[in-house]
Amino acid sequence: MSFEEVPKAAQVYERLGAGIGPVLEALGMRRVSRLSYPAWVLREVPEGLNVFLSLQTHAKAKDTFAGGRFRVELEKSSSGRPAGGLGGRAMFFQLLTSAELQTLLEQQNTVITGLPRPPQSHVDGYPATLRDHYLSWFEPQSKFTAIDAWMRYRSLSDLDAWAAILVPLMPVLIERATTYLDGTTLQLGSHSLLGARQGQDRP
Repeated sequence: MSFEEVPKAAQVYERLGAGIGPVLEALGMRRVSRLSYPAWVLREVPEGLNVFLSLQTHAKAKDTFAGGRFRVELEKSSSGRPAGGLGGRAMFFQLLTSAELQTLLEQQNTVITGLPRPPQSHVDGYPATLRDHYLSWFEPQSKFTAIDAWMRYRSLSDLDAWAAILVPLMPVLIERATTYLDGTTLQLGSHSLLGARQGQDRP
């Protein structure tokens, strides 16, 4: 059985960066240099802090059949570079409404349902205690959580589809990161941050 090779991290970063980079630059953001992953910064927002958006692949979650994973992380901090501390960081899904997330989940499940089913011999290559977890990678996903905060791909065309969906969300994510992240609190959980400052209902 022969398949197209799952894109490597460098290919993922190049493809997604080419897709979302122009809209981020149009928002006044600049690429952060000398990092192993793509990140952009909007410097000195109203509180005098910097807002970052970064892309990260899951180094250990790449499989011939299940493909790979990437995520989008937001941060607001006084640091000049992303991940300079634990404060002010959140995942993409914490800053999106239910309707916005639905679009992402639809693409997620399009990728998942299109994955080639692994033969039993491949499943048996995993330790017995991990086989059920491995097979769960081929089941549709109902939501994003702190654990399942990764967007799935198996081909370059999957990455192009993700970029097309993410582009219109970039202004929303940057505006909400500026508004809802406080620069000191670690927010890498499963809860929504929308409305947190004004007591609004969470989506």
